Amino acid sequence: MIIDESLKEFYEENHLNERWMSVAIAGKGLKLWPTRLLPKSLRDWLKVYDAHHLITGYDTDLAGEAEIAAWALP
Repeated sequence: MIIDESLKEFYEENHLNERWMSVAIAGKGLKLWPTRLLPKSLRDWLKVYDAHHLITGYDTDLAGEAEIAAWALP
């Protein structure tokens, strides 16, 4: 399975959408900001960031995001 397919499954499982920056609340995705308005370099970085969730197995809850951010952000 290639990374794009894995990311699509990851987004579906976590009630997220690659076209929107969103948060999952009560099992549903709350859309915050359309990603098309972000620079392409940031959209590409977000895919890599989300791939880190796949690789490490960290969840998308607050604790998981903090764990990813602790080593993913410079």
